[in-house]
Amino acid sequence: MSPLTILVTPAPAWSHINSCMGALIGLVSRGHRIIFVIESIFAGKLAPLGYEEHVVQSFSSTDFAWEAESKALIDRKVIGPYNSKEKFESLVEYMFGDVSLDGIKWFDDAIKQAIDLYKPD
Repeated sequence: MSPLTILVTPAPAWSHINSCMGALIGLVSRGHRIIFVIESIFAGKLAPLGYEEHVVQSFSSTDFAWEAESKALIDRKVIGPYNSKEKFESLVEYMFGDVSLDGIKWFDDAIKQAIDLYKPD
């Protein structure tokens, strides 16, 4: 079988990226081309492990700031000392608010560009 080109588009978090790398390591060892679409904060971390990186500039003006995001989740009552109903309602509002949807659209556009560039199998 000739090598495949596989485009991987995990959410911009180490837990998602690590899971994908673990699931695909066997394909890398068999010579397949695995290309991750990642934000600039992750640049240079996957290539030494045999993966290719298609780096896109982060959605925000700065790279994803974990501390700021954690604070936002607390401030918006998604996590913290709130009851389950408050947390769930806040999570729905947070996930489907304008900023989240703008970020999803931005990443979707980045994926479409990577597909056009690499023509994955």
